[in-house]
Amino acid sequence: MSARIEAKRTPQFDAWLKSLRDGMTRIRLVRRLERAQRGALASTLMTTDDEDQDDQDR
Repeated sequence: MSARIEAKRTPQFDAWLKSLRDGMTRIRLVRRLERAQRGALASTLMTTDDEDQDDQDR
């Protein structure tokens, strides 16, 4: 059984995330945080090729 993680977004985090210039980095970061919340911590260490596979799994 995977442990679930609760992540609370703060106004400071949202401002930092919005300030990132690279939109793809922003998307990948949000996806990794979502996977971590679901308990999939190992998948937070993905490579670009794995990212494509994760998208297909959805």
